[in-house]
Amino acid sequence: MIALQTRPLRGIVFPGDPDAGDLAHAGGKAGGLVRLGDAGCSVPPWFAVTPEWTESDDDSLDEALARLQPRHADPSTSSGEARYAVRSSAIVEDGARASYAGQFTSVLSVPRDGVAAAIRQVRDSASSEALRAYAAAACGTPMAVIVQRMVAGTTSGVAFGIDPINGGDVVVETAARGLAAAVVEGDALTDAWHVAPDGTITARTIAEPHRTRAVLEDVHVHAVAALARRIANAAGGPQDVEFTFAAGRLWALQARPVTAAAGIPVAIWDDSNIAESYGGVVGALTYSFARHAYAGAYRAFFRFAAVPREAIDTQAETFEGLVGRIEGRMMYDLVRWYRMLALLPGYRLNRRLMEEMMGVREAIPAELADTIARDCRRGKLRDAAMLARTAVALAIAAFRLPRDVERFHGHVETTLAGGPPLERASLTELAGEYRRLERALLERWNVPIANDFFVMLSFGLLKRAAQEWCRDVSLAPALLAGSGGMMSAEPARAVQRLAVLDAAGDRDAFARELGDYIARFGDRCESELKLESPTLHDDPRPLLEAIARLRSSATIDSTGAADRMRRDAERRARAALRGRPMHAFVFTCLVSWARARIVARENLRFERTRVFGRVRRIVLAMGRVLTRRGALEDARDVFHLTIDELLGFAEGNAASRELRALAAVRCAESARYAAAPAPPGRFATRDLPVAPLAVPPPGSIDDTVRTGTACCPGVVRARVRVVRDPRETLRPGEILVAERTDPSWVVLFPAAAAILVERGSQLSHAAIVSREMAIPSVVAIRGLMSWLRDGDLVELDGATGLVRRLERAS
Repeated sequence: MIALQTRPLRGIVFPGDPDAGDLAHAGGKAGGLVRLGDAGCSVPPWFAVTPEWTESDDDSLDEALARLQPRHADPSTSSGEARYAVRSSAIVEDGARASYAGQFTSVLSVPRDGVAAAIRQVRDSASSEALRAYAAAACGTPMAVIVQRMVAGTTSGVAFGIDPINGGDVVVETAARGLAAAVVEGDALTDAWHVAPDGTITARTIAEPHRTRAVLEDVHVHAVAALARRIANAAGGPQDVEFTFAAGRLWALQARPVTAAAGIPVAIWDDSNIAESYGGVVGALTYSFARHAYAGAYRAFFRFAAVPREAIDTQAETFEGLVGRIEGRMMYDLVRWYRMLALLPGYRLNRRLMEEMMGVREAIPAELADTIARDCRRGKLRDAAMLARTAVALAIAAFRLPRDVERFHGHVETTLAGGPPLERASLTELAGEYRRLERALLERWNVPIANDFFVMLSFGLLKRAAQEWCRDVSLAPALLAGSGGMMSAEPARAVQRLAVLDAAGDRDAFARELGDYIARFGDRCESELKLESPTLHDDPRPLLEAIARLRSSATIDSTGAADRMRRDAERRARAALRGRPMHAFVFTCLVSWARARIVARENLRFERTRVFGRVRRIVLAMGRVLTRRGALEDARDVFHLTIDELLGFAEGNAASRELRALAAVRCAESARYAAAPAPPGRFATRDLPVAPLAVPPPGSIDDTVRTGTACCPGVVRARVRVVRDPRETLRPGEILVAERTDPSWVVLFPAAAAILVERGSQLSHAAIVSREMAIPSVVAIRGLMSWLRDGDLVELDGATGLVRRLERAS
């Protein structure tokens, strides 16, 4: 610890002084050290010698050195006579655009009586020939100098908060035995590690082939990665951090922004919630159709929100690239999502809410997010005018939304009731029917997107109000339980009724209800938004199997439990807000608004399912016509064509009419993707969108506890069943464990004691339906599917997101 300063010293600044972070006074390196301290890092004691200091101020220097002495013996900073590191801290140094790393002299292991001479040597380096070659503007710059107590480091290194080669979202660490200087200057052979955002060590390199162990244990690698990310969050962007371990303690020696040209990625690919709708390998037809649908729907919403057409047209590339197909998998390009969101006012708030709704594992670097915001600014006056215009439009939209949602349901119903009989339609008529749907629905999807926006806003505000006003983060999900009127929960209840009829042997009633179910929910299937997915219309066996499985638990009724959960949450909220009537009124309005918007969201998603089902039937009918003509080998080969290739063939403007050959190439490509490992769930690229190879780690630090996103409160202790296909069996009272869920999984929910999902967010399908059915649930649990296996005994808390494995299955 540094002794408390009793009086100012001429030309000397300590970390706690007001001028310590002043760039003009103490320089760039001093500012970096202040940020390290503010971030809670262990930083060796230091002070800055400002440009005003002269050698006539030796007394001040002696007193400052005395203040660096620790009050108590510290084995990591004391080894015999005190030694010091004397480093430059120029105004231009360690900046965001240029670091000037290595351009100024540093003097290490300086004894106390040599510090003044070392300060002169560092100052003289500001006028060197080498520095002139680097940047003439820096020459002769007033030079502050850092004097820091040397740490007796045994293993040291450097950690980059972002991959300096390709901009990937990993921490890259290099380390060697000894002091950090040898690593920084390239004089040591270093081991290296890549650490993903979830803590997975994705790459490990040992520099010397004769060694079998790296210089850092995994626990220390994870500690350094956590340090680098904490510093990046505090600094607002990825940092280049020098560190050392001494006597078992991790010290941060200095940090500067990563300034390599490759530090800013062109794209950040993330599968987040999109894997819930488009799991696994996705066909070319599904991808091209979804890409058009995303672009058209969001353009329509931004016009609806009164964003000027000029601004929307300027970002045409952004709207067209919201999703990509990487190694056959659908992924979001987060950079483009943030660029799109920056067109709306309230960018900083909106981007946080979007991250929560999409289940984004980690926000993009603050430096990149701020760059996007700057790029989208239009000048103060234009920004202010657009803010007022958009705010008024969104306020009107919020007021009219309940009516607009009802009208949209009616519009979908009318549109789907029209059109020619698909079985007898010609290729041209089928293409015309697709175009009719596109004009009537796909290009007018502004109401569901507007509702999604207000879901994002209302749920985000409700969570913050629950936390800040009620001091209870578990309130928001519980208040939304058992809202009623939600279409997503209907299939589970309908299947339970069918199971009761089946068990009772009432064949006529069973047949009627089964037919009604397929007519209403026949397009709800596993991966229902993938056009190539077979539905219950094609094969009802998955439904019949689900009914058979539910016979033993068909009388389970979760409605009462959901109501009790909601009422208990309402009671706790009233107690927390007692005596604050205005807060209570606003909170009640937020709850009501969020409930209505989330129910509407799930019901509008069902309309999306119906529309996708109609498109699926149209393209399959086109596939059958093309097969009869010999243009395709099989009707389902149509799913290996893009929507433009298919429509272009029918409308006479295709770039190629060799559909059979195109389908064969794409079929083989999809087979290769399916056989290969899936790409990482998140990575960054600067050039071609090629996923890096994910290398599994050798082990985990704590293999018994994981934390995810709490979705529905309740503590459950039970055995788990790891389910990879919703057609598998789940015995009543087991905990359902899945990588992801979609509406087809809801038939398993009534038998589940609790639900654990590797992916998702508090607004994903599993979260919403589990709350509606009062089933304790936790989602977004990293590595869940490899962590648990059938029969493991687990305890989970759906209010905190904590999951603990109590016992391995025998």
